[in-house]
Amino acid sequence: MRRAGPTRRTTLSLVLLGACGLPSDVPDEGDDTAPPADEVAEPLVPGVPLRRLTRAEIERSLEALYGLDLDLRTRLPDDDLVEGLDNQASGLTVPELLLEQLDRLALELAREATARVARPTDVQRVEVEDVPPATGVAVELPSAEGTWWLLWGRAAPVELTVQAPADGTYALRVPAFSTWGPGVAQADLELRVDGVTQGVRTARGSQEAPDHVTWPLALTAGSHAVSLRLRNGSLSSGVAEDGSSVELGEVGVGLDAVELRGPLAADEGAPGALRARLVPCDPEEPRAQVACAEQVLADLAPRAWRRPVTSPEVQALVRLVEAAMDGGATWDDGLATALHALVLSPHFLFRVERGEGPVDAGTRALTPHELATRLSYLLWAEPPDAALRACADAGALVLPEGDCGLAAQVDRLLADARATALVERFGRPWLDVADPARAQPATDAFLEALLLGDAPLEAVVTGEGMDAAVADPSRPGGALALPEVLRATSEGDRTSVVARGVLVAARLLCDPPDPPPREVPMLEPGDNALAALDAHRANPACASCHQGFDPYGEALEAYGPDGQVRTAYADGAPVPARATLPDGSEVAGAEGLADWLAANPALRACVTSQVGRYAWGVPLGEAGGLLHALQVEGRDRGGSMADLLRAVALHPAFRRLRVAGEAP
Repeated sequence: MRRAGPTRRTTLSLVLLGACGLPSDVPDEGDDTAPPADEVAEPLVPGVPLRRLTRAEIERSLEALYGLDLDLRTRLPDDDLVEGLDNQASGLTVPELLLEQLDRLALELAREATARVARPTDVQRVEVEDVPPATGVAVELPSAEGTWWLLWGRAAPVELTVQAPADGTYALRVPAFSTWGPGVAQADLELRVDGVTQGVRTARGSQEAPDHVTWPLALTAGSHAVSLRLRNGSLSSGVAEDGSSVELGEVGVGLDAVELRGPLAADEGAPGALRARLVPCDPEEPRAQVACAEQVLADLAPRAWRRPVTSPEVQALVRLVEAAMDGGATWDDGLATALHALVLSPHFLFRVERGEGPVDAGTRALTPHELATRLSYLLWAEPPDAALRACADAGALVLPEGDCGLAAQVDRLLADARATALVERFGRPWLDVADPARAQPATDAFLEALLLGDAPLEAVVTGEGMDAAVADPSRPGGALALPEVLRATSEGDRTSVVARGVLVAARLLCDPPDPPPREVPMLEPGDNALAALDAHRANPACASCHQGFDPYGEALEAYGPDGQVRTAYADGAPVPARATLPDGSEVAGAEGLADWLAANPALRACVTSQVGRYAWGVPLGEAGGLLHALQVEGRDRGGSMADLLRAVALHPAFRRLRVAGEAP
């Protein structure tokens, strides 16, 4: 909780590398193995700006790093959608809320990664609310986690008694936070035991993610008087939103409880399950602690940053451990500080691509690890696994053949169960059925067969080549006949000809309509969707727009709002058996529309464009002949969606980066 005052400002430079003292340069992986340009001047290589990870990619990347099963849908904000997809560079901004929530999440995971399992008899916890300050200057703050005390200015100290069961070494830990929040003003907390000062510790956390301020103590058996006092309760200055200096007022500190752990064995308790996986050493001596931190960070940093790291980068992280220990933190807490910084680094949050080798036709080859990252996020929506990293380490990924060659790795990734991420990350957003609350297994089964099977690309509208259990031959229309898609393009108990028509026009033909003018009236409700639409289209201004997409929706009217086949509306009027499409073609219902779409070259061109913008994160319109080349290559490889994905991943343009300021 913070006092009323200037809004907390979290800047990218503060939260990311600038605050951590880490080097910002990406190490050169070597220029000697850079592949040739492979005649990629035409078609052009798309210009891909620096992109951050999407929320889903952050989730999968943290899962891969820590070996945990996470669900961050309620922990991190939604990403902006650009034509249905959330991985487009133009929508991947870096809002302050994302940085703040990632900061808290990274700290929680870092603490879990370094946690020990304390013996039940080793921990004595005294809640602060059970021993209020001697005077009434503290403020009681109830919360979901219990009651906190907020100490302001020259408040009397919190005084309590703890029991040491035996002579030995103990750790006194206090969950605490600064009332001005992290990065604004710190709170300095002084501990005295039996009247003797044990030192001052700094609290910078928030109530949601408090710091665990710790003092090591040597105690004899018996009772000991503990006193906690705020040392810097005076006025503190800060920076307002306009950049001017302001007085923040009194700094306060929130206290939750006092935990006395001990007497401690040499290992301070058994490692937690996550720590046991990530931290193979448990040092006692300072020199061994530095070596252990270096070992852990040298292992985790390349996985977190998806590339080799240099010795100076590892040492910069180790220095964070040492700095924390110099400030009185334990080695465990120091390592947590470094792990926290590891995830807040732009090398984790962003897909950094600099390329290597000479510039040719305005482009440069990606490094092997940049290529591995592109490939794994395309097909798995997560960072490279150990096998792909090993191929990149060996420099073999850029080679056309061999087990570590690009073609073999593309096939391996597509055959792996993790490739089903394409269903959630591409297939569902593409068809505008990305709401997990309404997801149906039949849709996932259809999309998995379409994206990873051998059926032709046109099966998206025909179901051709798919098992009857996935694409019911009695329901023509392919994906357009899926109950979930039909419900998503309906309004309650009435179908929406407009929504279904726009889905076909925008997602399958890449011809989305312009937004309607503000003055256009809404459709009148009614049981008969076509009757209501006819009344709407009586306005010439409306008719001129609707004629470009409504006919596609009219052809699907035999499917009701619940996805069931029907022959009449609720008012008894018959569902039309035929529809006249924008080009003048007359089709017989969903089956006729499916046949027309399958024979229309615009379908393959549009689907190729959709896959391409998912792969590169930008539209391919500016990339010259790349779109046409991918269509031809995908068809020549077999014509399936999986063949199209192979064509994208194996195209020379996928292996290269357009260089800023260089004209292609």
